[in-house]
Amino acid sequence: MKIILLSGLVGFISAVLTSILSHWFVLHRLRKEAKQRIREDYFQKQLTAYMKLWSLLGSTSKYTTKKTIISKNETGSYLDIENACSFCQSITDFFFSEDGIFLTRDMRKAVFAARNVLEDYINMASQEEKKCIQISRSKADSIQSKFYRIYNQARYDIAVQDLKFNKKEFGLD
Repeated sequence: MKIILLSGLVGFISAVLTSILSHWFVLHRLRKEAKQRIREDYFQKQLTAYMKLWSLLGSTSKYTTKKTIISKNETGSYLDIENACSFCQSITDFFFSEDGIFLTRDMRKAVFAARNVLEDYINMASQEEKKCIQISRSKADSIQSKFYRIYNQARYDIAVQDLKFNKKEFGLD
């Protein structure tokens, strides 16, 4: 009788411990899966935000278009005030949109460093009522380097700095 009671008690304790442990492992796995889903959702939102930001950077190109902020020709480097204002406004609007919150701290620093430099030129030009101002080659290069910092930070943040792939994997070799 004591052996039956003892074996029943051992079986009961084993069942309770097994239930507790399996419950803990299941909860642990569910929490881990939930965190992973949140991370994936966050990354998708960040990726979408960076793609929208990238589309705003067209005017920062070193290749001259109608919307380019800095243009260079044989007579010098020029900063288009209207395009600079438009860029600064679009960056500010983007930052305070639902996508702006997904920028990393380093990206915010890069974007606003470039924006602040442009704002200084905009304020200077508005006092002189000019639409375009000539700037030195070194100042143009300095501003352009701030734009490059934005490009590089965006690529870094979403892990596409220099995409390399094995050509054989894709049947391209």
